Amino acid sequence: MKKIVILGSTGHIGQSALRIAERFPSELKIIGLSCYHDSELFQAQVSQFKPSATCIANTDPSGLERLASLPEADLVIVSVVGVAGIAPTLAAIAAGTNVALATKEVLVIAGHHVLSQAKKNHVAIIPIDSEHSALFQSLQAAPHTAIDKIYLTMGTGKIAQMSPAAMARLQPQEV
Repeated sequence: MKKIVILGSTGHIGQSALRIAERFPSELKIIGLSCYHDSELFQAQVSQFKPSATCIANTDPSGLERLASLPEADLVIVSVVGVAGIAPTLAAIAAGTNVALATKEVLVIAGHHVLSQAKKNHVAIIPIDSEHSALFQSLQAAPHTAIDKIYLTMGTGKIAQMSPAAMARLQPQEV
């Protein structure tokens, strides 16, 4: 039985993870759930999965780190928005727990530190969303010598809608 914590359970990735857990109840147990703000959806998730620990991040800022470092967790899914994912990712790594990472900003902003800590603690970082998952899978499938360059494009979010001048002024923490 794999024990899982989901940070960001009301978002797209979190809801997808819960659907998978629902399909495999004898193999996957949800022991922790978090959301940014309380909602009927979050309360329904808590009622259905009965995790031993929960956190509503906008009222409990250290709660994400507490959930991420639960000693009984086998996997922490980090699918929170932006920079908020860094501290709980590092907390999971420090606890020796593997991380399924949907929050790509964790690697964009603090990738060197996160990956060095993961290596030091023998923790796997498994990308589970969009471009970084596709890159991970591609790199696993081909010998590294077969890949000369990787081009990343971006979606149509807020940054893509900025003028080139505004984009040039962005700092990593803003991204």
